Amino acid sequence: MPGGGHDRGQDLLVVGGVLLLTVLAYARTLGNGFIDFDDPESVVDNVTIRELSPENLGQYLTTPLQYMYTPLTSLSYAVDYRIGGLDPGVYHLTNLLLHLGNTVLVLLVVRALTGRALVSRLVTGAFAIHPVNVDAVAWISARGTLLATLFLLGALLAYTGYLRRLADGDRRWHLLALAWVLFVLAALAKSTAVVLPLILLLWDHHLSRRPSWGLLLEKVPFLAVSVVVGLVTLRFRTDLHGTDPYHPVDRFFLFTSVCVAYLRRLVAPHPLSFVYAYPERTGGHLPWQLYLTPLVLCLLVGLLSLLGVPGKVLVLGLSFFLVTLVLTQAVLLADNHQANRHVYLPYLGLYLVGAVLVERVLT
Repeated sequence: MPGGGHDRGQDLLVVGGVLLLTVLAYARTLGNGFIDFDDPESVVDNVTIRELSPENLGQYLTTPLQYMYTPLTSLSYAVDYRIGGLDPGVYHLTNLLLHLGNTVLVLLVVRALTGRALVSRLVTGAFAIHPVNVDAVAWISARGTLLATLFLLGALLAYTGYLRRLADGDRRWHLLALAWVLFVLAALAKSTAVVLPLILLLWDHHLSRRPSWGLLLEKVPFLAVSVVVGLVTLRFRTDLHGTDPYHPVDRFFLFTSVCVAYLRRLVAPHPLSFVYAYPERTGGHLPWQLYLTPLVLCLLVGLLSLLGVPGKVLVLGLSFFLVTLVLTQAVLLADNHQANRHVYLPYLGLYLVGAVLVERVLT
């Protein structure tokens, strides 16, 4: 991490305290059981996780789990089964450990990207204990979200290190290669990780990297993984082959309304629900309030700018939120109108914007 020994010592104290609070907050989940929503298909009735055999490993690579291509997630369930059979506490413990690992990586990534101690610590604290994340951490079948986030954050940390050394004239290809390997693992954990090439471009822009053919060529191996995993996922997503009941224009307003709902939940996470219903249409039209949500988003961006959040931070934070959210939402016919687990990673962009705003107020 950037900074002297004093900053590193403070970072260790902060992350230690945050991890302790996180463990205390989620300790009760270790006594939870399986639930009837997806857990039977993912774990309880999933015979392929009961033996770590070559045949079952092949099944993970060629068979979808809940319509998604998640071979690494299936492998993680198999490891849990090897350790504790169908003891749900083992699966909940793994989820908690993954969340703790993600929390540490958030501190490292934000500190490496911004070099700002207070901002990185605020983002880390928000990520660790925000109530919305309960959906992803406490639900065994949300394992793919946690696992993919772990490897995506690792890839971003490696890529940030690559960019920092590149700026000093030291092209460390092994860091770029490490980012690619971690990206492959993220995509194998959950296919929504395929958006990483776009995130890398956001990183390039934030660190003022000049556009060039070399910059684009670096992304080709990442893009190839995205295309392959994306095509495999589309083949498995048989639930997407039906007729969409919503017009594309309505899909746009559904998406903007979801964004507004998530923004509200960011600052006022109550009430929370496991499932959110689609809004009812009257006469073929959505509720009129939804048609105002693009204006609400524009006004919020303008307000943040007036409050002094730098343009580069706004672009990075809001673009990160949108890019990482879009594949899970109504634009691609997601099976839920909203789901709090879908913002486990996207909220990082909003935490960053909020942390920079708090830093500005305090200093």
